[in-house]
Amino acid sequence: MSLTSIARAAADEDLISRVTSAAYQLVQTDPDIANTVLGQQLISGAAVGVNPVAPLMWPVASATEAAYETALVSGRGSPGFDKDIITDASIQSSVAAAWPMTRPAVPGGTSPTTLSPTVAPMVTLTDSTPTEPVEQRTVEPS
Repeated sequence: MSLTSIARAAADEDLISRVTSAAYQLVQTDPDIANTVLGQQLISGAAVGVNPVAPLMWPVASATEAAYETALVSGRGSPGFDKDIITDASIQSSVAAAWPMTRPAVPGGTSPTTLSPTVAPMVTLTDSTPTEPVEQRTVEPS
């Protein structure tokens, strides 16, 4: 195993294209995945101009590192492109396993939520609106 081959795989444009394809396919077929922050970014195109699958590349590169490095050592020119070196099934399973399951913030909420098998306890919020007017001041820079 080599950290160099993992780094090279994570930056491999052909592998990035295949991981992107796997991610879009997963978003289209799994509603739980589609409702995550990354799923919503892919669906809406919000990640245009950046690598939308960047959070997935390092786990995929690490999971497929042995096949990638073997191909490099044996002189295969494009391990990220050749599906006989890194199979579609290995990419799909790596993408699914590495998917960040953070959900978008709920309207009116304060932070994203993470999918989990446990249920969080209910919290009762009280109104903290001040009852007296608040004085506003302008501070001059020194």
